[in-house]
Amino acid sequence: CLQAAVRLPLSAGGGTVRVGAGMGARVSRALRNFNLERRAHGEIGRQQPRPAPRHPGTEALLQQQLHDNPQVNEVHIKNEKLVSFLKDVYVDSTDSASKVNIVKDAQQ
Repeated sequence: CLQAAVRLPLSAGGGTVRVGAGMGARVSRALRNFNLERRAHGEIGRQQPRPAPRHPGTEALLQQQLHDNPQVNEVHIKNEKLVSFLKDVYVDSTDSASKVNIVKDAQQ
């Protein structure tokens, strides 16, 4: 990624100011976000890999482990207390991209 910066002398302070330093970030962000929605839909639509079949000899061992460790199955049980916490969560997000879309729509 190319990044150009020009250093200008300050008149009173004697230091320098970097101009154009953020240009590389803007270019790389534009390239990274190019065609993002199409790539996301392609990734979501891709067929998920199937797990390998289990060997018949390990079935008894798996059943014994599940019997000895019942907390393994607790992961799949819905916890109402945690669900109620999630219902109380409120997210207030400010997205600069939506502001840009509103401005473009107003200009048309």
